[in-house]
Amino acid sequence: MSSANTANAQATSLGARGMVIHSMLRNIRMFREERIVRVSSAEFLKRYGMLTDAALNEPVTITRNGRDRLVLMSVETFERMSRYAPRARRIEDLTDEELAMIDKARVSAEHDHLDALLDD
Repeated sequence: MSSANTANAQATSLGARGMVIHSMLRNIRMFREERIVRVSSAEFLKRYGMLTDAALNEPVTITRNGRDRLVLMSVETFERMSRYAPRARRIEDLTDEELAMIDKARVSAEHDHLDALLDD
């Protein structure tokens, strides 16, 4: 069985929580695989045609005052990322069973390194 099939089987065996975690990890892997071009907003305006063409192949980050402000990407990349992105839900909309699952959820130590991705 391939590693992707093994991961899917493990996620399925963990139920809804496993599927959400599996989806988040897949998104992180997809994002890491993308090479990001970074340009200032002034440079973007000067090189609009070239950078919009480049965004068809890889995301282009547009900065303002040295800070990331926008990301330009192809529709295909956006749709692919959106399809696998977990959907946000209001806590009030969760069932008691889902809240209990969240309360009991624990991530194995092998994924501790992912905590660094949450730091700003």
